[in-house]
Amino acid sequence: MCGNASDVDEGLSLLYKTKPRIALVDFGLPDGSGIEALQAGAKGYKRHEIGKKLGISTGTVGTHINKVYQKLNVGSNTEAITHAARMGLL
Repeated sequence: MCGNASDVDEGLSLLYKTKPRIALVDFGLPDGSGIEALQAGAKGYKRHEIGKKLGISTGTVGTHINKVYQKLNVGSNTEAITHAARMGLL
């Protein structure tokens, strides 16, 4: 026998209070901000222009675009736009 119900409750409580030691990466589809940045890039906007349009910094635009690259497994803006268009995301 593993223990009584109170031991299980205590174990679950400890489990939910502990922070994981590794970060889980979401490799699903790009999110709304990433798609918005990619769409604007596809229309020819530069990163600083995209930032102004979306109300975010140029660095944040870069972060969104890099996340899109990771999620689509591509290495350039052209590849990202092509792949996202084929997937119906643009």
